[in-house]
Amino acid sequence: MFFSDHHTKFTKRINAPLQAVLDVLRDPHAMMGLSPLIISVTVDPQDSTKYAVVDRLAMPFGTTRTISYGATIVVTDEGMEAESKAGAGTTTRSRYVARAISEGETEVEEEVHVNAFFLLLPFIKGVLASAHILSLDRLAAKVEGLNSCKRPAGYLYLYTLVLSLRKQMNTLLVLPTVLALVVVYWMAKRSSADPYGEFHLAFNKLPGEDAPRTEWLNMGYWKVPLALKLLRAAGCKPGGRVLDVGHGSGESLILLLTHPDVPRPAHLTGITSLESHYTRSQARVARLTQPVPVDLHAGDAIYRAGSRTHPLDPSSEQPKFDTILALDCAYHFKPRAEFLRQAYHRLNPGGSLALADICFAPGALETRWTRFVTTILGLMPAENMISTDEYVAQMREIGFRDVKLEDITEDVFPGFVSFLATRGVGWRIFSKAFTIFWGSGGRFVVVYGRVSA
Repeated sequence: MFFSDHHTKFTKRINAPLQAVLDVLRDPHAMMGLSPLIISVTVDPQDSTKYAVVDRLAMPFGTTRTISYGATIVVTDEGMEAESKAGAGTTTRSRYVARAISEGETEVEEEVHVNAFFLLLPFIKGVLASAHILSLDRLAAKVEGLNSCKRPAGYLYLYTLVLSLRKQMNTLLVLPTVLALVVVYWMAKRSSADPYGEFHLAFNKLPGEDAPRTEWLNMGYWKVPLALKLLRAAGCKPGGRVLDVGHGSGESLILLLTHPDVPRPAHLTGITSLESHYTRSQARVARLTQPVPVDLHAGDAIYRAGSRTHPLDPSSEQPKFDTILALDCAYHFKPRAEFLRQAYHRLNPGGSLALADICFAPGALETRWTRFVTTILGLMPAENMISTDEYVAQMREIGFRDVKLEDITEDVFPGFVSFLATRGVGWRIFSKAFTIFWGSGGRFVVVYGRVSA
């Protein structure tokens, strides 16, 4: 009589074929690895359907608790079924079913039944909703092959937020700040798994224009185009082989091929995570009348085993690059450090890597508040949250020489925030939340490193 039942469903539409989704659903280790709660999984050596699982739960007042439990997972034709028995007599049964909606689109439905002690059920329902929605988001990102950071389970840490706010500001400012961050998190939940889409086209329109003249997708330097600032830092030379990583819908490619102040490369390669950006970039570059060979790719910025014709494939027989560029995107890469290592090994002797990137002021990450705000904004995976000093040290440890880091925060964030504030109510709220991030120690930098000649 003291135990209650709870039943709920979660659905997610994924832009991928049914078989690709089923391949992940039928891989228990892969599926459990998508959970924001699970920190350890061990399979029973005598029964491959049984697992020992360890969760880390966020508790009230900023504390955490680790719990261990057993789970049984059975693969089915439609997906998989799981049952777990945790502490206090809590039993959870989940059933995942994947259905093809069209040739390239799949819907995943997760049906969950929970039986738990009635006093614990409200807490369990809250954790269940946030964790399972986040897991499906991560499933979509994994299957779609996008270079996206894992979405934050922000409201799992609401208690932490309030306590941190009280330490950071006047109590009267707590409520509007919480509301701003909650709205930003809600906007992130409604967006695609990839951090970008085609919203930037509207941002590039001038008043009265029907179509944008440019398609920049970065925060902007607000003195000269940020891409030019980056190219000057890279020290590009005429006739080099250039790789542009995360080029969006192609504006930086066009700048490399046409701008009178940019040394013309002998060969240009590009890679972007969104298929729509790849297609758009191909069409835009094809319209140019220039003799430079251009080789574009759609996929993750980081080479993964099994990737075909990836520009950072260490076994590639293609010539190495003289310059690799990453304009306002590397903080998304999971992890950034692996991208830096791969870039280093695909550069010619004397070649250079230049990034316009986000990191943190020294000491900023020592506060839980800064980490929380960054998580709510969904800017980067936790492993990419490093200070300016750590960034330079990481580059040097990988092997880069003449490493330089220029902090251009004051020439980027103020202009970016002011611009967002003019683009409507939703973006005005986002600009306020981004101001909080800026004030918490977020820094925008240009980073350069060279491979020894």
